[in-house]
Amino acid sequence: MIKTLALDIDGTITNKKGMLDLEAIEIIRKLEEKGVLTFLITGRNFCVTSAIAKYLGTCGLAAAENGGVIWDGFKKIFLGFKERAEEGLKVLMKKFGDKIVVVNSPYRETDVLVKRTFDLNEANEFLRENGVKARMLDSGVVYHIVDSSVNKGKALIKLAETAGINIKDTVAIGDNLNDIDMLREAGFGIAVGNAPKALKDEADYICKKEFAEGFKEAIFLLFKDLRLK
Repeated sequence: MIKTLALDIDGTITNKKGMLDLEAIEIIRKLEEKGVLTFLITGRNFCVTSAIAKYLGTCGLAAAENGGVIWDGFKKIFLGFKERAEEGLKVLMKKFGDKIVVVNSPYRETDVLVKRTFDLNEANEFLRENGVKARMLDSGVVYHIVDSSVNKGKALIKLAETAGINIKDTVAIGDNLNDIDMLREAGFGIAVGNAPKALKDEADYICKKEFAEGFKEAIFLLFKDLRLK
């Protein structure tokens, strides 16, 4: 029985222009009314994530910064340490120099954002070789330098425990490489059509359609009795 949706935001419930899809919003609200909770699990910062959760009308439980910080309904819980991300940045600058372009984002609490101007796999290998407790994730927009213990899958586990929900009763839907751990941990994992092959390889179902159209395709397959206005 599906009790929870774990959703990425950008590229999953947005359209190709990056705007929240109005029908996706209606779907989320209708499912919440039916008792199916929505956890937003995203790379966005906490302020934006909490605002979107409130606007969408979700239960409120959410994870920001790729699982670095979660909201349990009462307080923030930090699952990652920004100091480790900052250490990772310093080490990477020694190797890549001017290729490292930091993205100014003052509200980040557990990670550091950099432009996608160098090879992700090479960077992660260099971090491992230097014993740094940090790694890099690709959201498809920027690279996120995070505490190496942080990922969306662990955030989903924590949120499910908080809500008293069996992880097997969760469905995760995402669109990029930073969603891989979330799909692995969920009871059922879905990749929208615009996802890269690496995410599709982890999915139990691959949408034919892209972006929010893919999200809606999946939802109407899972909840055949769901009707929009």
